Amino acid sequence: MKQDNSLFEAVSSFLSSPSAFDDGTVEVKTISTHASIVFLGRSLVYKIKRPVQYDYMDFSTPEKRKANCDNEFALNKAIAPSLYLSVCTITREENGDLKIDGEGEPVEWAVKMLRFPEEQVLKNLALKNNFQKAHAIELGQSIASYHKSLPPLKVLDGASRIDEVIKELDRSLKLLEKQFDEFQASSLLEALRAAFADCQAELDQRGQMGFVRRCHGDLHLNNIVMTANGPVPFDALEFDERLATIDVIYDLSFLLMDLLHMGLKRHANIVLHRYALNAWELMSHGGFKILPLCLSIRSAIRAMVLGQQASLSEPADKTILKEAKSYLSLTKKLLENSPPALLAVGGLSGTGKSTLAVELAALKSAPLGAVLLRSDLERKEMLGASEFEQLSEENYSSEMSSRVYDQMLKKAEQILTQGQSVILDAVFLSKTERDSATGLANKRGVSFCGSYLDAPLPTLLSRVGARSNDASDADQAVVKKQYELKPNFSDCENKSDDMNASWISIDASGTKTQTFDNAKAILLRRDLL
Repeated sequence: MKQDNSLFEAVSSFLSSPSAFDDGTVEVKTISTHASIVFLGRSLVYKIKRPVQYDYMDFSTPEKRKANCDNEFALNKAIAPSLYLSVCTITREENGDLKIDGEGEPVEWAVKMLRFPEEQVLKNLALKNNFQKAHAIELGQSIASYHKSLPPLKVLDGASRIDEVIKELDRSLKLLEKQFDEFQASSLLEALRAAFADCQAELDQRGQMGFVRRCHGDLHLNNIVMTANGPVPFDALEFDERLATIDVIYDLSFLLMDLLHMGLKRHANIVLHRYALNAWELMSHGGFKILPLCLSIRSAIRAMVLGQQASLSEPADKTILKEAKSYLSLTKKLLENSPPALLAVGGLSGTGKSTLAVELAALKSAPLGAVLLRSDLERKEMLGASEFEQLSEENYSSEMSSRVYDQMLKKAEQILTQGQSVILDAVFLSKTERDSATGLANKRGVSFCGSYLDAPLPTLLSRVGARSNDASDADQAVVKKQYELKPNFSDCENKSDDMNASWISIDASGTKTQTFDNAKAILLRRDLL
C-alpha cells in the first residue's frame, strides 16, 4: 500500500539529475523495483527505499526507511567493503533546494555505493555466455568462506522456519492456480510437504548445531559481481531478520537454483563441490539431504513472485507468466528422486582423469549431478595448503596417501547416505584402493562403475610437462614411477564390454572429447548417467 508520494517524487527527480552527483556524471541511469530505486552516475550510485508497505516489508515512514538504509549499509559493508561507501541524508535547504548531506532538514536517506561494471554482474556474464569454470570455482570457494565467517546461531526451530515458507507458498500458489492451469499446484505442494517431512529431523538438528546463521538472504546471480579480487555478493536482504536468518544451505540454494534455471548445471555442480570442499562441516551434517528441498523451495518462491507480478495486469502478462511457469517446471524436477550412485575415475597422472571427472559429475541425472571428490584437492585441504601450492615429497608418502583415500571414502559414504551421488577422482594405482571404492558401493547398496584411463607413457609425459595452474603436483618423474606400477587390466577386472565388471579400462590416448565419449558410452550402457 503506497503512501503520499509527493516528497518521494521530488527526491527521485533530484537524484535523477546529474547535478546531484559530484563525479562528473552526464547522464543518470535508473533501476526501479517494487521496493527501491537505484540511481547510477558515472562512478557513484544512490539507492533509496520506496514509501511502500507490503505483508513482508514496511518502508512506509521516513524513520523506517532510514533504519533499513542503515541496516542495508551495515550488512553489505561487511561483505562488500569496497562497494558500500555510506548512508547519505537528503536534506531540504533554506532556499528550498534538495542536497545530499546538506545543512537543512533531513527528508530522505540513500545508500551510497561505488558503481561497478554491470556486465560483470554474474547474471549478465551468464546471459552472454561469459560465466566460466574459473568463475564457478571462485564462487563456490568464496561463498563457503563467507558462510564459515558468519556467527553460528543455535535455534530450536530449524524445521519450523522452512515450514513457514512452505505454508506461505501453499497460500499464495493456490491463489494463482488458475494462471498455472497446466500445473497442479496442489500436487506440487504435496510433494514439497513430503520432502519437508523427510528432512524435518535434519533441519532441526542443523539448527541446534549452529548452521542457521544471519546470511545474505537474497544470494542469486543478480546480486553477485565479479571483481578483480573475485566474486563479491551485494544487496543482502535487510528488511526482515527472520527471512535472512536461515540455514546456510538454504542461502546457497538460491544461487544454485538460479544457475540451474539458466541451464548452467555444470557450473552449479562445480560451485557445489567447491563449496563442499571448503565448508565440509556445513555440508556433512545433513546438508546434502536438505539440498533438494531447499532448491525446490527457492524455485517455487520465484514462480510465486513472478506469478503475483504477472497478475497485476489484466489479462496477466504472458511473458512474465511464461517465466513463472518455467520455475514451476524446475521445482517439479528438483523434487524428483534419483537413486544415488558411486562412480570412480582412476588413471596415472596425465591421463585426463580430473577433466573427465568434472564433466561426468554434471552428467549425473540428479538436478545438481554428482558431488566430486578429488584426491589432489582433498590432500591439500587436509594439509591446509592452497590449491596450487607445491607440496613436499613427504606429503605423498604411502601413509599420507592412505589417509587421503580414507578421507575421500568417509566423505563419499556420508554423501551417499544423504541420497546424493559421488564421483571419486584419484590415481587408484593399487587393487586395494580400487577394491575399497567397490566395497563402499556394495556396503551402501548403490550402483558402481570405476573407469580407469590408460595412455602411452610418452603421451602422459608430454601432457604433464605442459601443465600449469593444476592442483596435481605430479611431474614427469612421478609419472615414470607410476607407470612402473601401472595396473594390468588384462584380467576380468576391466573388460569394457563386460556389464558386470566393476572397473573398466578406457583408452585415453586421444583427445579429451574422445576420452569423454568412450567413458560416457559405457556409463550410459550401464544406466549410470
